[in-house]
Amino acid sequence: AYITSLNYVVKKHPNTPEETRAKEILRFIKGDKQAFDPILYEEQLEDFSSEENKLHYVLVVIYTEKSKEVTSAKIDISTYNQKYHKDERLKITSIYLNKEDGAQIILVRKFRNKKMSMDYFEGVEENKSEFIRGGQEYEVFAVTQKSYREIVKQKSVNAYRKFFEEQY
Repeated sequence: AYITSLNYVVKKHPNTPEETRAKEILRFIKGDKQAFDPILYEEQLEDFSSEENKLHYVLVVIYTEKSKEVTSAKIDISTYNQKYHKDERLKITSIYLNKEDGAQIILVRKFRNKKMSMDYFEGVEENKSEFIRGGQEYEVFAVTQKSYREIVKQKSVNAYRKFFEEQY
């Protein structure tokens, strides 16, 4: 009931401080131990780019230490891709984003440009029940190769989350 209420706040109060706080609480509940950490330096945002015509990926961040859940999520994403993106021949890989926090990335690649990655992202938003069905909590982002490397270097999506909301 608490999660449902928080999702209601997010949906009914877009672009407000209430929405921001509700999203932070939801991320914390999902397992993101850094959900309430403020972005310490605005300069971190400068490390990212949203180049329109550059190669893009879609990354799915899952906060779990259980490899079985990640494997299940990868199977669900593969099934989703077969249904909605069969002709695109998308590849899926996974890596740890931050082993201490149990954060893992499932990388869906590759998209020729920003528009194609955002089309995928919007399709996921419309079909959440088919994307990852195992009940795992996750976040999805479109990202350039350069920004992806920076996320891995920072071992966190906190700074990128803000960048993504502003630029995408």
